Amino acid sequence: MSLLWAILGVVVGVPLAVAVPEVWPLLRGDADALPFGGAALVGAVLTVLVLKFVPVFAVLEHELTHMVVAVLHLRRPLSLSAGAREGEVTYTGESAFLIRLAPYVLPSVTLALLLAEPLFAAAHQRTHVMLCGATWGYHVTTLLEEARPHQPDLREGGVVRSFIALFGLGVVFYCGAALWAIGGFDLVETWGRAGLDEAAQALRRWVV
Repeated sequence: MSLLWAILGVVVGVPLAVAVPEVWPLLRGDADALPFGGAALVGAVLTVLVLKFVPVFAVLEHELTHMVVAVLHLRRPLSLSAGAREGEVTYTGESAFLIRLAPYVLPSVTLALLLAEPLFAAAHQRTHVMLCGATWGYHVTTLLEEARPHQPDLREGGVVRSFIALFGLGVVFYCGAALWAIGGFDLVETWGRAGLDEAAQALRRWVV
């Protein structure tokens, strides 16, 4: 299964990564791009402080993400523990590649905020964008800190396969979350169509 996700990571992640420059002009003209970027930078700086002084917070978020995705895989949670250096979550049934990879490829807090957007009044939409930016910066920083070859989560499915899948799924969810926060889901759809065009062009070049 890890090999399948690694292949999917290449097939999906590469065209979408190549398509990012095509939507960049749309981002530059969006009024929410600067607030999102500024908040992401602040969030990244604050995360460095959190990792230094309150590391249990990041460990707890990491384990909760494992648990949520395990529940989506129809596993029943049994226990969760989090400390300053490590944590653990247990659940019924066997583990799965996506459950192990979830904290590395999902900006979970940002995605939760995006889904909660209807709860924010129109007058507070800019606040919502900035919260998304700050949490996105948090997730990027924790990803860079946690995605190491020695991580048991990544070693279990094969380090190379895990990192390839991490790249592809990370492009989808991290770039997708940022585009959604800045330009709405319409911008995500535009990016997805551009990625499909890139994939189709690459396929035609390869076949011909």
